[in-house]
Amino acid sequence: MRGGRFLCVLASSTSAPTAPPTPAPKTGGFNAGSFFGGILLGMVLMVFFYYAYKIWQRRRSSEAGYRNY
Repeated sequence: MRGGRFLCVLASSTSAPTAPPTPAPKTGGFNAGSFFGGILLGMVLMVFFYYAYKIWQRRRSSEAGYRNY
């Protein structure tokens, strides 16, 4: 009976298999608002810098008389 008791102990010490944990929901992916918002921001910045450059050129050309010396 000694062998039977050993098998009983081994059988009772094993635990039942547990289910693997469920993965967290995927949060990545394409964000259309961010994509088109970035394009719009880039276009607005281009227009701003274009007009800032035009104003800078106009002021620079009007002060050309002082730079001729």
